[in-house]
Amino acid sequence: MGSSTRSVAEKRELIKLCVTELLQDEQFLLEFTNKVAAIVTKHLDKKFENYDARLSDLQDKNEMLSDKCDALEQYSRRNNVRIIGVTGVSPVNCENVVMDIINEKLKLTLPVEIIDRCHPVGPQKKDGKRDILVKFNAYRYRRIVLQKKSLLKGTGVSIMEDLTRNRYLCYRKVREKVGVKNAWVFDGNIYMKSGNSKTIVNKLADADRISVQ
Repeated sequence: MGSSTRSVAEKRELIKLCVTELLQDEQFLLEFTNKVAAIVTKHLDKKFENYDARLSDLQDKNEMLSDKCDALEQYSRRNNVRIIGVTGVSPVNCENVVMDIINEKLKLTLPVEIIDRCHPVGPQKKDGKRDILVKFNAYRYRRIVLQKKSLLKGTGVSIMEDLTRNRYLCYRKVREKVGVKNAWVFDGNIYMKSGNSKTIVNKLADADRISVQ
């Protein structure tokens, strides 16, 4: 037993001595540190790759949900128009002003009952003009009104579809890129003409990527 105990103690002392010598060896410490760092980096890289993949997947899903929400919001506005640049309008006389524009300036003969609701939107500008949001009782009335909007040319008043904020900003960007004559809105979609083809551009990110030749 005594001899065995001494043998174990001697081995421990020998190991301790070897370790002490190795820790004093700068080359060994450098190689050891590099190997440990390489192993740690390998595992971290793999973990970060998994995180990056999950983050990319979440971003894609978030963008998809955002697009769907925007499309649903736009669909909810399918009976709406915005009348832009109207003077002398207030919440009190708004309905009368709208019907005057529809029947006098657009040369239509429609009853006031076609309007579900209407109200001025946004602050009054310095020149006294305001915009009006109009919701019709049916999609067909909006279509009839929009078909006549060219009659307002030169009056200072215009009519356009009621777009979501995202699509309105997208429409402005498309017009800026390709010009007014090559950009238009139909049923909530923004169209762009390029050569003999037309493309729907409903996302601001896609509008930003339009290259002007």
